[in-house]
Amino acid sequence: MTAASPYRFCSKEEVKERQELGQVSELEATVATCRLAQGQRILDPTLAVAKYRRSAAGMDPVAPPRSVATLMDTLDHLTNICSTFQASPQHPRLDNKSTNIHSMINFVTDRLRACQSDATRLMGCPEDESLPASWHAQAIRILIWLEFCTQRHVANDIETTSCLSDSLLPRTIHTMRSTAYDAYWSIREVDTLTKESTREEDYALDDEMLCYATTIRICAMSMQPEEESVHSSLETSWSGLLLEFQKRRRMTSSVSSQSTYSYPLWHQTLQVASKVSRHDYHTLLLRNKSSDTTFPILAKCILTSVLFSWQYRTMQRYNVSFAKEEVVSDMDQLLGIDKENWCVEYAQEFGGLPVSEIETTRGNESTIITVTMKQVSMHPLDAQRLQEQSSMVCIQRDQQRWAFGEQYDASETCGLAAPIIDSLLRTGSVFTKSVTTKTKIAVEQRPTGNSMSSLGKALLDIAPNRPTNHKAALTKNIQKKPMIAKCKFFAQGNCRFGDNCRFTHSS
Repeated sequence: MTAASPYRFCSKEEVKERQELGQVSELEATVATCRLAQGQRILDPTLAVAKYRRSAAGMDPVAPPRSVATLMDTLDHLTNICSTFQASPQHPRLDNKSTNIHSMINFVTDRLRACQSDATRLMGCPEDESLPASWHAQAIRILIWLEFCTQRHVANDIETTSCLSDSLLPRTIHTMRSTAYDAYWSIREVDTLTKESTREEDYALDDEMLCYATTIRICAMSMQPEEESVHSSLETSWSGLLLEFQKRRRMTSSVSSQSTYSYPLWHQTLQVASKVSRHDYHTLLLRNKSSDTTFPILAKCILTSVLFSWQYRTMQRYNVSFAKEEVVSDMDQLLGIDKENWCVEYAQEFGGLPVSEIETTRGNESTIITVTMKQVSMHPLDAQRLQEQSSMVCIQRDQQRWAFGEQYDASETCGLAAPIIDSLLRTGSVFTKSVTTKTKIAVEQRPTGNSMSSLGKALLDIAPNRPTNHKAALTKNIQKKPMIAKCKFFAQGNCRFGDNCRFTHSS
């Protein structure tokens, strides 16, 4: 492995200036000084990354943007930091404390913002001097991961959580993600006009980006109060999902990949939207079912921001509708929670419900705990109060297991091993090749056509419906047996197969 060259991510002048001002991050300092106070750190020229600088009137002329090769290398370096939580293999990891994770998120966000500024200035240049759409796609994945880290890994640190919520960091990440989306689709439109044909890999990347954008819309709509859903805007309406797809899908005159590619990830996201619109959350919360289909891990990372709200609304709806004895294990399954008897704690601490537990015995079975929820109103969901609950640590871990599926690693602070995170951020997949990320989520299969008529059929059943019986809710996805045709020879009395006939002999 060749030694890293100095000043590859930052100019020599900026390195000198920042060293004099003491603006040295622990992710840019030498190994010997990275744990010292900021003013005592020594900047490592091989790790220094250009900071984001706002333009202002009266300032010196802005330096020319960095080259395509430099921006590609810089994004690669930031990806390594996000996956390993360290600046280099010799540096200590930063994921042992919430404050350190906060430092990593701030560092990558600022440096990626500077890269986006240079990338915007390169747009409009000749093709060999501008960044490809895949660069912006990787930036989107990094921003999704940073937002997930912001929400997930500081829940047990009230001081850091307050710092993150009060700062402009979440809003900055949201703005950067919107900028990356716009840049990606602008480049894809130019590619469609200038290239004779488009590879299937490009359509797959479009499908992935549509999946993430639609999932973010689902989260925005899930956070709306139910009484305000009727007056939602286009950004938070269900019809906006179809309009976004109609705007973004590639239309070409060549009969190639476009005639066969069906945008499978977007169709799966549409089914998630259908479930959410009908408040059918339990099918999304269930895991490890043989009927589960695949869904991207990063998309599920986005959904974790509303996962607790889904569980809360599920408990709320069943409390109002079925205030009777329910088996605790069934309620845990309904909420998609692995912890034994957790729904009792959920109802008491988070729902404010008066719960009475009764131990019963059914035949020769062991003791079964049932819970009786009473028909009382649950107080509004208070996320700030819940951050102070000790049970939120358990909730965070359970949400990681839900998002990462079979890839979940309990020994890792973030829940994923570094190689898997690196592959996710570079390709959107847990595999080395750029293929669809596979993790389990319970959604139904739909036709894979990409015409607007076929897509419209998928939203016909988006309408709120009242909760069904609890047992029916847990078992309603069981497929009915197909109808078997009658044997025409049996009616004539000359069927030679008898009981082995594959057709029915009922009259």
